Amino acid sequence: MVNVLVVDDDDAWRLTLKDWFEPKDVHVIGCSHGDWAVTAIGTHRPDLVILDVNLPGRNGLEVLQSVRHRWPALPVIVTTASGGADVEESALRHGANAYIGKPFRMDRLLALVRRLAATPDGHQRAGAP
Repeated sequence: MVNVLVVDDDDAWRLTLKDWFEPKDVHVIGCSHGDWAVTAIGTHRPDLVILDVNLPGRNGLEVLQSVRHRWPALPVIVTTASGGADVEESALRHGANAYIGKPFRMDRLLALVRRLAATPDGHQRAGAP
């Protein structure tokens, strides 16, 4: 079982991820506010974080910087519906393990979650599919 913290202000989206992931042995914990995300990580100790960029309070990139400072090896996937190459570049520069723009295929996200959670430092191995 992989434990994932989903940080997204869209309640329906967090529930959709939970409903889709849970039957596939991925337990989802939800958080809706950037200011609460770091506390939620400390409390729940997830295996991976799926982090939206646009959040109330601290935005996702600010949260990402805090996560990298406190838990440098914790895998983080950054997502957003309103971004482009500049947001992706910024997320990766700030330490995201992966970036995936919304909308995306759920099976693609699931494969990414499993791959990142399975590697020792959360980074994809060279040559990994």
